[in-house]
Amino acid sequence: MLLVLGVVLAALAALNRRHGRSWLYPPAAFCGIWSAFVVGLILAGSRFDPISIETQSLYAVGALSFSIGGLLANRIGAGVGSLKEEAVTPRPGMTVIQRRMFIIGAIVLVGIVPAYWRGIVAMSAASTSQDLWQGIRTQTVAASQGDIGLGTLELVVPFSTFLSLIAVYLRPRNTAERLLVAIIVVVGLAVHVVTAARLGAFITLFALAAVLWLRDGRIKTRHLALLVVSFSLVFAFAAIVLEKGGARDAGYLDNVRMLADSFRIYLLGGLVAFDKVVGDNTPASPPYYTLRFFYSLARAMGSNTEVPNIILPFVTVPDLTNVYTIYYPYYTDFGTAGLCLLTGLLGGVLTALYRKARVGRPVPAVLYSLAFAFILLSSSLESFAVSLSYWIQATLFVSVFFRLPGWWSRIKPTR
Repeated sequence: MLLVLGVVLAALAALNRRHGRSWLYPPAAFCGIWSAFVVGLILAGSRFDPISIETQSLYAVGALSFSIGGLLANRIGAGVGSLKEEAVTPRPGMTVIQRRMFIIGAIVLVGIVPAYWRGIVAMSAASTSQDLWQGIRTQTVAASQGDIGLGTLELVVPFSTFLSLIAVYLRPRNTAERLLVAIIVVVGLAVHVVTAARLGAFITLFALAAVLWLRDGRIKTRHLALLVVSFSLVFAFAAIVLEKGGARDAGYLDNVRMLADSFRIYLLGGLVAFDKVVGDNTPASPPYYTLRFFYSLARAMGSNTEVPNIILPFVTVPDLTNVYTIYYPYYTDFGTAGLCLLTGLLGGVLTALYRKARVGRPVPAVLYSLAFAFILLSSSLESFAVSLSYWIQATLFVSVFFRLPGWWSRIKPTR
């Protein structure tokens, strides 16, 4: 049955790719990556527990609903321009105001890193672990669950990602601009890596690939090679320093073997973990995990509302994992009908955003690059409804950056 699911998803991916004329087209990307996940499960064989037919059916109808949502959005938004037309490749350059904003942003980012690092080290010292990296990871996880974290310094993390994406999208034209962009990207990735977590760095890397793809109309070989190398280094660093899928005192070949096993679980374990939820073999989170943002907002306003834990329980697949795919909150909160409705709505919204990104609108282009990264990571988590606060931050930051020059030119007094 798993082979049938893989064929169905691959067929949907091919049809969506033909319709959208690009793997960047949201339904093509979604169905394509999920067909790859299923192929991975088939190749893994008995290393994972079997997935029930019911769960496989949910994966199929979710991909179909996502595709239908994209198709409807394309039909409704035909006035914006057909996806069958060649995209207008955006080739913007930095304006004087934007260049100044980047210089200021780079200075702020680099200048705040020492304080950020001191805060990270202080968090580690407050943990029960004597190891720096394990202490950092313990405390950052605790902070994500509502314990005391870095306070306003935590804004450095999304700020670095947003600034990196904008910097790359604007296509640096000379050596000085390229150096500035390189500093922003490297420091931005470092801000994520020093937390000993991988997700934020992966989001940044995948989004950078997407924004390059949108900007240039294709992915260049050197960019793809740099992405693969960076991804591997980030994954290996966290696995080894935390000794979760790696070991500091192990040999090179042993670490390669352990890292391969860890990557297999990280990439594919969520598909099997979600099956445990469907089969009622593991407890679900508090109700309406999908609406976590609104629970958090109510709590911040003084309500005693319980906020669903962002970290899900561990289950065996047979290895331990706690990632349950994009389908988890939709299904546990609203059942099969809700899953179909929400995946369809998501497909429509992302397709509408993608249409605007393709014709060279900078704000949608940067935001869609983030969405594309979350599509690639959809075997692990839902990062749209659950992470609504992140999207609000991204929209505000990117919109202000690109629209500030226009606002400034209107309010600037004329001579």
